[in-house]
Amino acid sequence: MIRYTNQAVKEIVTGILIYGFVCTLIILFFVDGGQLLSALAGLALGIFGSAALLLHMTVTLESTVDTMDEHAAKRNAAKSYVIRSVVFIAAFAAAFFSGIFNMLVVLAGLFGLKIGTYLQPLLHKLYQRKNKSNETALDEPGD
Repeated sequence: MIRYTNQAVKEIVTGILIYGFVCTLIILFFVDGGQLLSALAGLALGIFGSAALLLHMTVTLESTVDTMDEHAAKRNAAKSYVIRSVVFIAAFAAAFFSGIFNMLVVLAGLFGLKIGTYLQPLLHKLYQRKNKSNETALDEPGD
């Protein structure tokens, strides 16, 4: 399970980064100079938050499934959810009160987790295709 999970996490993070790149281009095109830094900082925070949430959920899932009985697994998953929620709310509040980040763009960046998850099947197919072409290139004799 860990090998599949690691591959899926790589694909989702790749999707998050693709989403972040597209959002950066949109920000550079549509946002004027006065708000540009705030918008880019907000997007960076949102994208980083998306990746952090994904990694924490992955670690929680692996530790819960692989090492615990049913009762302990439920307790660990609930505890991890509470920790993740409290840290997320505290980070979001700190970003809001700092005045540095455009909070609307932070929220848009956080949607990177959802977009990355939707892109994962497509990216998985692309990775599979790439790996097959690399394997056939290695199998063919060289000149």
